[in-house]
Amino acid sequence: MTNIGENLILARKRALLSQAQLGELMSRGTRSIIHYEKGERSAPFEVIERWAEVTGVTVEELRTGNKPEIPTITENTNNPTKIMLDRLEKLAREIETLNRENSHLKKANKKLTRQINALIGAEKDS
Repeated sequence: MTNIGENLILARKRALLSQAQLGELMSRGTRSIIHYEKGERSAPFEVIERWAEVTGVTVEELRTGNKPEIPTITENTNNPTKIMLDRLEKLAREIETLNRENSHLKKANKKLTRQINALIGAEKDS
């Protein structure tokens, strides 16, 4: 397990912020930010909470270094969004099948049209 200071540094760097920029956004001095990151000062919960907000991570991620487990759409089979995505995927497959069948029908139609035109041409010649 990493220490909270390392997590604070990682979150700040991922947010592409300097210590001075983060301090300004948090209404804290640069020295305070440095002390929190080095573990020289224990960051109060309000500081951790604001740090998470400013850097776009969760308090849990700052405290433990672990991203929270968030179920994805595909994991919940009763999720309305999952149901709609499944239906859309099924429709997309059906459309692909119809397009292939349509392509075959177009080719057959062309062939029959040529044959009919050939018969009409032969009839006119006789």
